[in-house]
Amino acid sequence: MSKTRLAAAIEAALRDEARYAARLQERGDFGLAKLALAAIAEIRTAVNASAAGDDQTHAARLGTALETARVGYLSLWEDEDGIGTSTFLRIRDLVDTAT
Repeated sequence: MSKTRLAAAIEAALRDEARYAARLQERGDFGLAKLALAAIAEIRTAVNASAAGDDQTHAARLGTALETARVGYLSLWEDEDGIGTSTFLRIRDLVDTAT
């Protein structure tokens, strides 16, 4: 999968996750929504950090950046329900299919 197609797939998944976070907020689950939004922000940072370079190594760089971001997220947030963790796993699955 090209870098452009992978980025589009990730962005679509993140939009879905953001809609989910909005629904959580509407229900009054502000803590869970905050976890989801924090994970989305960390993932976007990882995507931007790994954007430079060619298509050949992009997925590998992105996988490494996502893992680093996930570890950072877990060190900052108590994600007992796995809200943000599931977002990371969803994006990681997309990256793994690209390699």
